[in-house]
Amino acid sequence: MVRIVDIAHFDSNRQLTSSLKVDLAPTGVNDRGYAEEGGVYISMTGKDGSKVNMRLSFDETAKLAAKLNAALLQLTWEEISIGTQQAQNRAKE
Repeated sequence: MVRIVDIAHFDSNRQLTSSLKVDLAPTGVNDRGYAEEGGVYISMTGKDGSKVNMRLSFDETAKLAAKLNAALLQLTWEEISIGTQQAQNRAKE
């Protein structure tokens, strides 16, 4: 497995509050010689130590990536729009 993402969030006292880890399990060959689909494993850990693990198939990973890209584009567009509007408002003053 290959670690793709490791994100940790800390509180003001520098104590870990939550973490997100994403690992890639590459496609391989099973014991019968057939291709075995790889996948993405997501692990989230809370401050209290509670843990949630999830395996995403290739299709689920593709859908998640598309949705995250769309969300990132939307957020970027909104930030640019707000920044432009603020600059125009400052120029009018």
